[in-house]
Amino acid sequence: MVIARRALDFGFIDAKTYSKIQQEVDQVFKNKSEHSSGGSYFNTLCSRWDSKIISALDNSTKIGRTEYLEAYRLTGLKAKNFHRLVDEIAKDV
Repeated sequence: MVIARRALDFGFIDAKTYSKIQQEVDQVFKNKSEHSSGGSYFNTLCSRWDSKIISALDNSTKIGRTEYLEAYRLTGLKAKNFHRLVDEIAKDV
C-alpha cells in the first residue's frame, strides 16, 4: 500500500488504479484474518527459552541431579508441556 500510495503521489498511477490496488490488498488481509487461528503456544514457548538451558535441564533430570518437579517449577510448566518443549527444541537442533 505504501508503494502504491507513493506511486499515486508521484503520478505514476491514477486514483482509479490506486483504488483497485487498495481493494485487492484489503481482500487479501480479510481472507488471511478469516483463516488465522492465532499464534502457536509452543512456538512462542520455544522462542522464550534458550535451547541450551532446556537441554541442560533435561539432561540434569535424566541423570538424577535435578528432580523433575524442580524442572517443572523452574520453567513454570506442567510435566506434559515440559517434555513437549524438550521435544520441540530437540527437533530444531
